[in-house]
Amino acid sequence: MGGASVLELRHHSFSSAPASSRKEDVDGLLSTDAARVSSLQRRIDKYNRLITTSSTAAAAVAVTASKAQVPVTSGAKLRTLNYVATVGLGDGEATVIVDTASELTWVQCAPCESCHDQQGPLFDPSSSPSYAAVPCNSSSCDALQLAMGGMSGAAACGGADGGQDQQQPAAACSYTLSYRDGSYSRGVLAHDRLSLAGEVIDGFVFGCGTSNQGPPFGGTSGLMGLGRSQLSLVSQTMDQFGGVFS
Repeated sequence: MGGASVLELRHHSFSSAPASSRKEDVDGLLSTDAARVSSLQRRIDKYNRLITTSSTAAAAVAVTASKAQVPVTSGAKLRTLNYVATVGLGDGEATVIVDTASELTWVQCAPCESCHDQQGPLFDPSSSPSYAAVPCNSSSCDALQLAMGGMSGAAACGGADGGQDQQQPAAACSYTLSYRDGSYSRGVLAHDRLSLAGEVIDGFVFGCGTSNQGPPFGGTSGLMGLGRSQLSLVSQTMDQFGGVFS
């Protein structure tokens, strides 16, 4: 992939500070990329050398970890100061902000009630045969509420009283994510096939957002949540990657 740098992902805060001068911010960010990539690459090389000289069992782990190569690039072309990565979702692709502090991956979905200006097509659930909404009476819906510390509105089910007629199919689990700069994403939890680092993860749970606004999102499709909760990408791909990304 032209212009891509393979970076080791570490936890950091989601950028929400207003830019007084976007050009200065972008120039400053890009000017430090070379040094950061060099430092991170040295760490990766050191890790690979240790793995190479370790036991056969550790070498097997290295083979698995080597698959989790996520090409991360600057988001400047998409009007965001954050790093971005492109993944496969359903039968399409989504370029999302890489955020190690967020617990849920979400993308903008069609039809959209109020969406930020995305560069490229929205994810269309109707065009993906492997897409399905997550029902309210599911562990994933409960997990989102738990990940958000029980925050009111993080995950909601049924009508105003949260009830559900046992004679009817379970309603979809809706979600609301709010960030400290006022940005937000609202929609329903869903699952679909995710393609990442040469691996296919069936039944990946994500947010299908139909109301998403906030300057930090720029022209991206949404956000990749690399937190530590049950619904983060790291946790959902534990069987494939062992929680190791580079």
